Amino acid sequence: MAAALFTIPIPPQGPHPGGNIVCTSPAPAVYLLTITSPSDNRLTNASCKALLDALDLLEHGGFTP
Repeated sequence: MAAALFTIPIPPQGPHPGGNIVCTSPAPAVYLLTITSPSDNRLTNASCKALLDALDLLEHGGFTP
């Protein structure tokens, strides 16, 4: 399994406990974003903002591959 390039936390929102988004690169120029937001992996405002933050990091750099 590829090592994590970066992790973005998903803060808790109301009764939802939060989670994280982990970015890995299983192949050159291929990035995999894994969203873990237990218990039901719903898309909350906080998880959508974290996803946008992860995409911004991929687009504009800010991490070391």
